[in-house]
Amino acid sequence: MDEILAVERRPGRPHVTGGHQWFRRILVGSASLIVVLVVGTFFGLHFMVAAAPTPFALPALSASQAPVSGLSADGIWTVHSGSIAGFRSQMSLLGQGGTIVGRSTALGGTIVMANGDVASASIRIDLTAIEIYGKPNAGFGKMVNTATYPAATFILAKPILLMAHPLVNTTYRARATGSLTMHGVTRSTTFTFTARYTGSSLEATGSVPVTFSAWNLKTPFGIQNNGVIEFVLEMSR
Repeated sequence: MDEILAVERRPGRPHVTGGHQWFRRILVGSASLIVVLVVGTFFGLHFMVAAAPTPFALPALSASQAPVSGLSADGIWTVHSGSIAGFRSQMSLLGQGGTIVGRSTALGGTIVMANGDVASASIRIDLTAIEIYGKPNAGFGKMVNTATYPAATFILAKPILLMAHPLVNTTYRARATGSLTMHGVTRSTTFTFTARYTGSSLEATGSVPVTFSAWNLKTPFGIQNNGVIEFVLEMSR
């Protein structure tokens, strides 16, 4: 018996416990690789190392753009080129964090100003044009089902009271409440935005907090269920 034990414990033979640890490392490593491949296949691995674009902000004013009074902003304003909208969500994968940002320049809509207030607004975002870090992404299109639901829309529910004659080149902060429709689901939402009247254009930027599952959107593993829809609008009469 002693000879048998000596043979079984001969140097160079792996101990049973060590074998289990080795096998466990393989399982953990394989699971981690599968997670990376699943998320990578869905959104593309490049987002894991790319720097996220900064949130939108209104263009800085020059020293010569002083506040001016007496100019009416009333009228119908149309969203034009220079407007951008998209989403931002946090990622946590294998102990590493990051941000996924998608953006579209395909926007449309109108805002009606009356007596210095926002009387109505309707904005449409073409989700089929969303790019993640500058590239189209099939995974996003599949998640949102852009083939069936190609756009997200926001319609203002009640007027936004600003002031009778907003000053030119002055930034105002206000809250908007309306219905946000995407993925075939319409829900009420309220968010804060900033806006500015330049005398020839209207500018606005803000972010709308969203819980993706509230619109029946299922995010892939590692991507948080909460995020924001962010926008910057350039409008002219």
